Amino acid sequence: MQASQASNPNVQFRANVAFASVCALGLVLSVLLYVLEHSAEKKRINEVLREQSESVASEVEAAFARRAVQSASVAHFFASSEWVTYRELSHFVAMLYNEDLLQDRVISWLNRVDQSNVAEFEARMRENRKEGHESFSG
Repeated sequence: MQASQASNPNVQFRANVAFASVCALGLVLSVLLYVLEHSAEKKRINEVLREQSESVASEVEAAFARRAVQSASVAHFFASSEWVTYRELSHFVAMLYNEDLLQDRVISWLNRVDQSNVAEFEARMRENRKEGHESFSG
């Protein structure tokens, strides 16, 4: 009976060690699996973000290219004309820009006139008869 009692605590200790070892191994494996899955999820998220950023970047590049063509077209229109009326500009701009888009509502009419040419400029503007071109008083 004494031998069985002496071996009984030894067996109990071994069982406790085995249980603790299994728990520790399970914990280590769980942490390892978590780290691997977390790393894989971060890679998936980074790939999605990279694809989205590339898409936005290509849209921005296309918008810049479109704006460059539009601006160059307006510049060539003015460069090839001695005088451009408001009506001509409006018609030309309507062909280039979509007024339904907020970013296309940026073309405006701005006149730069020397003081000595004001009378001639006002006469030309009066010929245009566009709304807002009747009164030139300051």
